[in-house]
Amino acid sequence: MSKQPRQPYGGCSVDADAKGNLRLRWRWYDADGQPTHRAYVTGLPDSPENRATLESFPRTVGAFVKRGKDPTPTLNEYFGRAPSGARDGSAALITLATYVRDIFLPYNRPRRCGRRRRATVRAYVAAVPA
Repeated sequence: MSKQPRQPYGGCSVDADAKGNLRLRWRWYDADGQPTHRAYVTGLPDSPENRATLESFPRTVGAFVKRGKDPTPTLNEYFGRAPSGARDGSAALITLATYVRDIFLPYNRPRRCGRRRRATVRAYVAAVPA
């Protein structure tokens, strides 16, 4: 066991995702009281300047979490993003029937039986016993 004391959990941390962008990670509790991990990708590349920019964010997000308020709308407002659940009405509702009709079937039609070549027809007729 390490003799170094643990750093107190502030409610949020900053780290880099697999693509090299900085993200904020925090622990959130669902309706059943079970802890889940949430992450918010900032879109900023991982650099010392950007880490310094996000230095105050873990405390702010931690304060939101301690109050039981979701920090995502505030982060969306700060980073200039539209809320993820909002729709502007231009996106049409896609059902299974419309997906099959409009997307799947145009690319997955069975081959049409074209006209047979005369040589192929003669081979069929010659192969059939009289």
